[in-house]
Amino acid sequence: MKITIWNVKGLSTPDKRHLVKQALVRSNSDIIAFQETKIDKEKAISFIKSCKVWEGIFQEAIGTARGLGVIWNPSLVKVTLLEKVEHWMLCTVYSFKENLNFPLINVYRPTKTLEKTQVWQVLTNKISVLGNDKIVVVGDFNALLDLDEKKGGLRMSNKVMEDFREFVMHNQLLDVVPKNRIFT
Repeated sequence: MKITIWNVKGLSTPDKRHLVKQALVRSNSDIIAFQETKIDKEKAISFIKSCKVWEGIFQEAIGTARGLGVIWNPSLVKVTLLEKVEHWMLCTVYSFKENLNFPLINVYRPTKTLEKTQVWQVLTNKISVLGNDKIVVVGDFNALLDLDEKKGGLRMSNKVMEDFREFVMHNQLLDVVPKNRIFT
């Protein structure tokens, strides 16, 4: 199964949606999880319809910020939305090819330190309630496990890094290294 995780930094313009649709075809993915879509409900519905063979669910942006989405190829997987809140959405995924069922949590974590800590606590509780040993947590976490991951920009606080590392370790998550980094 191939899952693509993509912070699209906005899908509000027709040109950007067109570029993303072209990349969907090239990605050959079963599922694509978007973060920072910055689109409202109407544009999300229009985007999904324009993707032809793809189905999807989106969480509206708040003003011109945030927003999450998950789209999938319905001939390969079935995705069911269980819950969506401001910073994350929880779905179940069933892969026809692998005969595999698992929860998928798509996260776009806030940039403010206090809000980040709260999101980690809520997600830790959610993961505990799910009680599944196969949970996929994807997204833009706005945090690093190690300073070596930082490329440019402002310096990351040690507290944010420690909180994220604790979240990953406590929930026994594995940091999967991407096959390619063609998107930011």
